[in-house]
Amino acid sequence: MSKQHLRYVLLLLLCFTAGLVDVIGYLRLEHVFTANMTGNIVVLGMSLGRLQDLAIARVLTALVGFILGNIIAAILIGSDKSPSLWHPRVTTALIVEWVLLCAFAVIAYLPLTETVVFVCLGCLSMAMGIQTTAARRLGIAGISTTVLTNNLVNAVEDMVAHLRQLFFNRTQTTSRLLSTESRLRILGIMLYACGAMIATVLERHFPLLLGWIPVGLVAMVIVIACWKYPQSRSIQK
Repeated sequence: MSKQHLRYVLLLLLCFTAGLVDVIGYLRLEHVFTANMTGNIVVLGMSLGRLQDLAIARVLTALVGFILGNIIAAILIGSDKSPSLWHPRVTTALIVEWVLLCAFAVIAYLPLTETVVFVCLGCLSMAMGIQTTAARRLGIAGISTTVLTNNLVNAVEDMVAHLRQLFFNRTQTTSRLLSTESRLRILGIMLYACGAMIATVLERHFPLLLGWIPVGLVAMVIVIACWKYPQSRSIQK
């Protein structure tokens, strides 16, 4: 596998991880998303409409944690826009995410008091905020590992454009396969959904084990990135 294709695999692993983490937050932490902030804004609006103070506080904790994660990753990665397969600072940001995921997995063994819920929400939302900014820095097909709406819209637009070319532009040679970017966007959505499905099953039967799966997946991404892209500065394979 080329280094270019390997980075696609690593990005898709992060999409899968986000699906797991979002379900953990929703099912275990009082129906609050820790990766999907669009959903949280909807939940926040409903909570404000019903004047549910505690629910408002939980959603705001996730939103603030996510934003803090964005800020942390932006500071760690910096503004260096030089082309590279995998910037080493992206790996640094993912290491911080991994530490936060480990903290959640350990804290999850405690009884879920309100304080523990707020701490867990903070850990997971910051981790997903870091991951979102780090994944954006990779610049692969405009894919976000947490904002699935944009991925879905882009994938649908890609398919419509492809079908239009295939059926109406017969004067030119057309490919019968979707582009690599289109396939990556579709796979990202599918893996996020698979992560959510698997997390739902595991949450019912092995809730404490579930918290360690994102830890293992992000660790795998970090190890492979350190091995294959130690000082990646070129977009060549």
